[in-house]
Amino acid sequence: MFIVLSNFIRTRSKVWVVAVAAVLFVAFLVAVLPAQSRAAEQISNGAGTPDMTLIYLPVDLYRMAEAYGEAGRVAYIQARFQFDIIWPIVYTFFLAFSTSWLLNMIPSAKPKWHYLNILPVFGMLADYTENITASIVMARFPQLTTGVDYLASIFSLAKWLLIYSSFAAVIIVFFIVVWRTIFHPKTV
Repeated sequence: MFIVLSNFIRTRSKVWVVAVAAVLFVAFLVAVLPAQSRAAEQISNGAGTPDMTLIYLPVDLYRMAEAYGEAGRVAYIQARFQFDIIWPIVYTFFLAFSTSWLLNMIPSAKPKWHYLNILPVFGMLADYTENITASIVMARFPQLTTGVDYLASIFSLAKWLLIYSSFAAVIIVFFIVVWRTIFHPKTV
């Protein structure tokens, strides 16, 4: 299934698709994320949010839930199922298609390298799973949700590692394309 998805992305990675993805990504970074960050800061009462934390333990998640208060927890859950449904699609679209487009510019790239375009898809799936598990904990607070609380932290870490890896892949492949364009123009 993931090989089919990778090939689908690779064959549709044209310059205009990457341009649309980049415009959407930048528009979200400039117009949407700052407002979401301010809203998250307000509802968290300075306690932080699970989505923006690389590593946390269940005790940290419960501390955040307590600091949010009832209204803050409701707002957190609503944001996960409104804004945080769209944002992962936007960054995945940008990262997956950018990676493929850049790799398509390197004719000598081994076919297995094209599977790098799946990293952001896994990051998106981890993001969604983190949102679901953290929302369950928030919804059930002050009751403990043993197991789910650990899953929230595990999926948060997985999300960040996959997203950082996806950005690293785009940057590395970009520099390979630039290097080959300057020093080996016949191979690009």
